[in-house]
Amino acid sequence: MASTGKTTGFIAIDIETTGKNFFTNVLFAIGIAWGDASGIQTCKIVVDLEKPPERSWEEHWQERQWEPRCWNEFWSKNVEALDALQKNDRLIKIDELSRVFNAQLSAIEELFDKTVLVFDAIAFDPVWTSTLLMRDGYNPLNYTRKGVHRWSYNVDSLTEGALCIDGNEEWARLVKERNERIDVLLPELGVTQNDHDPAHDAEHILAQYLRARAFCRTK
Repeated sequence: MASTGKTTGFIAIDIETTGKNFFTNVLFAIGIAWGDASGIQTCKIVVDLEKPPERSWEEHWQERQWEPRCWNEFWSKNVEALDALQKNDRLIKIDELSRVFNAQLSAIEELFDKTVLVFDAIAFDPVWTSTLLMRDGYNPLNYTRKGVHRWSYNVDSLTEGALCIDGNEEWARLVKERNERIDVLLPELGVTQNDHDPAHDAEHILAQYLRARAFCRTK
């Protein structure tokens, strides 16, 4: 893992689950993007969902009693993305997830003097991942692995203009329009659009945040 230098680093996290309830469903993929204005790196951690080859995903979902709504409204329409994740050559067991995730966070945090977290669903991804970490004795995400408190941001708030200091509606409109233009330009910049690969989605989240942040700081 190449160092980006001892500065402030930004970490975006995106997850995939089998439903909204932590206690009855499975967090099976975590994507992490980290870096700063000089560049972004990514990785993903994927849990083996242990689907037998002869069984369909719908049958497996029902057999495991995962959330029907999540299957019907989301994963049934994105089976190719689900298959692609499960073809990862580094699948881990579910009971390894918190340890591997915590170790990856620790390695990333060592690259920087300070880290800031970024999400696109601040009431979902950090709740699931922090609960996972705390359940197994690790610090939640609002603290570093060494126990230092840190900030987190919701990228949607920033890109919609909600964090612009003067609350000016024109400023908010400009930020939103610029973000829409960034979405069009992202592929040309080598950044993927959201495709339900959590590493790609985390990269997209972080790229959005860094560009919107740079724009707001110039105004």
